[in-house]
Amino acid sequence: MGLPTTQTTHTPGPWRLDNSAEYTEQGVFGIEQDEEQIIAAVFVDNLPITGPANARLIAAAPDLLAALIRLTCEAERRAGVPKAEIAAARATIYKAEGKE
Repeated sequence: MGLPTTQTTHTPGPWRLDNSAEYTEQGVFGIEQDEEQIIAAVFVDNLPITGPANARLIAAAPDLLAALIRLTCEAERRAGVPKAEIAAARATIYKAEGKE
Protein backbone atom coordinates (compact mmCIF):
# COMPACT_ATOMS: atom_id res chain seq x y z
CA MET A 1 0.00 0.00 0.00
CA GLY A 2 1.76 3.12 -1.19
CA LEU A 3 1.44 6.61 0.07
CA PRO A 4 -1.14 8.69 -1.71
CA THR A 5 0.23 11.15 -4.21
CA THR A 6 -0.97 14.56 -3.13
CA GLN A 7 0.01 18.11 -3.74
CA THR A 8 1.92 19.59 -0.87
CA THR A 9 0.48 22.63 0.77
CA HIS A 10 3.76 23.90 2.21
CA THR A 11 6.14 26.18 0.36
CA PRO A 12 8.22 23.94 -1.89
CA GLY A 13 11.85 23.35 -1.00
CA PRO A 14 14.66 23.57 -1.01
CA TRP A 15 14.80 25.97 1.90
CA ARG A 16 18.00 27.48 3.16
CA LEU A 17 19.22 28.90 6.41
CA ASP A 18 20.19 32.55 6.31
CA ASN A 19 22.31 33.42 9.30
CA SER A 20 23.76 36.55 7.75
CA ALA A 21 24.45 39.60 9.85
CA GLU A 22 21.11 41.06 8.71
CA TYR A 23 19.40 38.41 10.83
CA THR A 24 21.89 37.44 13.52
CA GLU A 25 22.28 41.00 14.79
CA GLN A 26 18.60 40.73 15.69
CA GLY A 27 19.06 37.32 17.35
CA VAL A 28 17.22 35.58 14.51
CA PHE A 29 18.06 33.03 11.81
CA GLY A 30 15.96 33.28 8.68
CA ILE A 31 14.62 30.30 6.76
CA GLU A 32 14.22 31.21 3.09
CA GLN A 33 13.09 29.57 -0.11
CA ASP A 34 15.02 32.13 -2.07
CA GLU A 35 16.13 35.72 -1.67
CA GLU A 36 12.54 36.93 -1.98
CA GLN A 37 10.58 34.33 0.02
CA ILE A 38 11.08 34.20 3.79
CA ILE A 39 9.52 31.02 5.21
CA ALA A 40 10.20 31.47 8.92
CA ALA A 41 12.33 33.21 11.49
CA VAL A 42 13.87 31.30 14.39
CA PHE A 43 14.80 33.33 17.44
CA VAL A 44 18.18 32.15 18.65
CA ASP A 45 19.26 34.81 21.16
CA ASN A 46 17.66 33.09 24.13
CA LEU A 47 18.63 29.61 22.82
CA PRO A 48 22.32 29.93 21.91
CA ILE A 49 22.87 26.18 21.52
CA THR A 50 19.52 24.76 20.42
CA GLY A 51 18.34 27.79 18.45
CA PRO A 52 20.75 27.38 15.52
CA ALA A 53 20.18 23.60 15.52
CA ASN A 54 16.43 24.18 15.41
CA ALA A 55 16.86 26.59 12.50
CA ARG A 56 18.96 24.05 10.55
CA LEU A 57 16.34 21.34 11.15
CA ILE A 58 13.54 23.59 9.94
CA ALA A 59 15.52 24.54 6.84
CA ALA A 60 16.00 20.82 6.03
CA ALA A 61 12.31 19.94 6.55
CA PRO A 62 11.17 19.77 2.88
CA ASP A 63 14.16 17.58 1.95
CA LEU A 64 13.60 15.34 4.98
CA LEU A 65 9.91 14.90 4.14
CA ALA A 66 10.64 14.06 0.51
CA ALA A 67 13.30 11.52 1.54
CA LEU A 68 10.97 9.90 4.08
CA ILE A 69 8.21 9.56 1.48
CA ARG A 70 10.62 7.90 -0.98
CA LEU A 71 12.05 5.56 1.66
CA THR A 72 8.61 4.60 2.95
CA CYS A 73 7.37 3.76 -0.54
CA GLU A 74 10.47 1.63 -1.12
CA ALA A 75 10.14 -0.07 2.28
CA GLU A 76 6.54 -1.02 1.53
CA ARG A 77 7.73 -2.93 -1.55
CA ARG A 78 10.36 -4.93 0.33
CA ALA A 79 9.92 -7.98 2.51
CA GLY A 80 11.26 -7.94 6.03
CA VAL A 81 10.70 -4.29 6.87
CA PRO A 82 8.82 -4.19 10.18
CA LYS A 83 5.24 -3.00 9.70
CA ALA A 84 5.53 -0.90 12.86
CA GLU A 85 8.42 1.07 11.33
CA ILE A 86 6.46 1.69 8.14
CA ALA A 87 3.43 2.77 10.19
CA ALA A 88 5.60 5.18 12.20
CA ALA A 89 7.03 6.67 9.00
CA ARG A 90 3.55 7.05 7.50
CA ALA A 91 2.30 8.73 10.70
CA THR A 92 5.20 11.19 10.52
CA ILE A 93 4.43 11.98 6.89
CA TYR A 94 0.76 12.51 7.69
CA LYS A 95 1.72 14.75 10.63
CA ALA A 96 3.88 16.88 8.34
CA GLU A 97 1.00 17.10 5.87
CA GLY A 98 -1.51 18.07 8.59
CA LYS A 99 -3.41 14.78 8.25
CA GLU A 100 -2.67 13.28 11.67
